[in-house]
Amino acid sequence: MQKFDISDFQWFDYSPGVAVNHFPELTINADEIKFNVATLKKLGSPTSIKLMFDPKNKRFAIQGFMKKSNKTIDFTPERKSKAFGIFQKDKVKFIRDMMPEWDNATRFKVLGEYYEEENLIVYDLKTAKIFEGGSFQGRG
Repeated sequence: MQKFDISDFQWFDYSPGVAVNHFPELTINADEIKFNVATLKKLGSPTSIKLMFDPKNKRFAIQGFMKKSNKTIDFTPERKSKAFGIFQKDKVKFIRDMMPEWDNATRFKVLGEYYEEENLIVYDLKTAKIFEGGSFQGRG
């Protein structure tokens, strides 16, 4: 068996699944909406979440709870993946339809604003930026 010479290769430093920044972000793709890991951390690793929308002001929100309540979604912290999202195409279309000026093939990223008293993160869709990969490096 011939041995392959790897001496010309350099190490590629990569850590999958590690958030690049610590701000809550929402990524809106053509057929899914994903929240980054910082979203869960900011909400205090909730066991239950509530998803909300405001079509008039074009906003989307997520609220974290430590106990199940009315209209919440159970969210177990033992999940293998810490990233989560909305994968039902009709729900994604509903959110994207709030922004009719968006091209359906374009991906967007929105920074969230945290409200501690309500344990709520609000994503103003009007502030979305075209997303070509990576993560925002800050709020500016």
